[in-house]
Amino acid sequence: MSAPSSTIEDVPAEPMTNAELRRIVKKIGLLHAERERLILKAHQEGASLREIAEILEVNHVTVRNALQKLSWRLRERETAR
Repeated sequence: MSAPSSTIEDVPAEPMTNAELRRIVKKIGLLHAERERLILKAHQEGASLREIAEILEVNHVTVRNALQKLSWRLRERETAR
């Protein structure tokens, strides 16, 4: 007895659907950048990682990782100058 095939045929999406998906991806990118900016701002204002995480409904490790990523980006920009 052979296993059933789990491959699904690719069906091209409608052009409008593709356009909507591209818009969503762009919005998500902008919102992600805004979230990172606000995480940094809240941390600079004295909020703890856990306080920020509670508001964002994530764990404090996620907030710490976001701050580290931002820190690395800022250092890269400064060394590029």
